Amino acid sequence: EGEVAELPALPPFLFSETMMYRERVHKFKFKNTSKSSIEYAWRVCFPDGQEDMEAENPFSIEPSDGKLQPNETVHITVKFAPTEVDTFERKIICDIPNLDTRIVKTPRPAPEEGEKEPLAEEEGEAIPEAQQQPVLE
Repeated sequence: EGEVAELPALPPFLFSETMMYRERVHKFKFKNTSKSSIEYAWRVCFPDGQEDMEAENPFSIEPSDGKLQPNETVHITVKFAPTEVDTFERKIICDIPNLDTRIVKTPRPAPEEGEKEPLAEEEGEAIPEAQQQPVLE
């Protein structure tokens, strides 16, 4: 499993009052600003983060998953189509495997007395750059 990276939250989607069996839609752009392709998968969750697996879940996301090449943008559509009268509150979460924005250093043993500490370049290890996060527009 990849690392969990928090992106800045979008403002909430506030769907207008919607009659049963009608549909409301919100759209936004999701852009991969990194130099690598990424896979993504959207989930509809309850406010506590638990995934909503109910058959009557009135929310759907299209496309729900896919792969973005560097600098590619996809248009995401969130639909709300209730089949019962109620007040609904959910959040959408995007899972991106292996997204890690931390710089990771390889641990090394301390140099022996009188030795100088080798530079990363001397060992053939370049310190990786932090990955850019995808952008929600």
